[in-house]
Amino acid sequence: MEDLLLDACVALNLLASGVHLSELATASEVRFLMTTVVATEMLWLDPLDPSGTRERFDRDALTARGVTLVTLGDDESERFVELARYVDDGEASTIAVAIHRGLRVATDDRKAFRLAASQSPPVEVTRTTTLLRRWADTSGAHGEHVRQVLQAVRTRASYVPPRDDPHLDWWTSATGA
Repeated sequence: MEDLLLDACVALNLLASGVHLSELATASEVRFLMTTVVATEMLWLDPLDPSGTRERFDRDALTARGVTLVTLGDDESERFVELARYVDDGEASTIAVAIHRGLRVATDDRKAFRLAASQSPPVEVTRTTTLLRRWADTSGAHGEHVRQVLQAVRTRASYVPPRDDPHLDWWTSATGA
């Protein structure tokens, strides 16, 4: 089982899906990790019902859902400071750990994509849609259930894949949008 570092944007999208993180991790044969820097960011999800209240995810809620938190080592902290000039702290900490530990990163942030690709060697990046599609393909979830999951991500996390996402056609077909 491979370790995959989650950035805040992907973590929120996966939490918004309503699918248990362990199911999503199993489908992609990964274990979800997150830096403590990302885990301290304010993670909020909008309600499915517009009259509901927002849901907050803190460190305890993330670890209770199966995310393993990692602390930056000295070399990673130095790289984090360097990378934070180009991207937000969460993305910088995630890429710094990925570089030093040889891990993949899950992010949907365009700047983070470019920064990860510019490293030597490049850091491999996975997107929300890749993880959700693997879950849909391996779980046996039927069309309506997949549609509900993707609509929950759109509603609760305000996420829609960008035009250059390799799984955009799948998302569009599954949601009927």
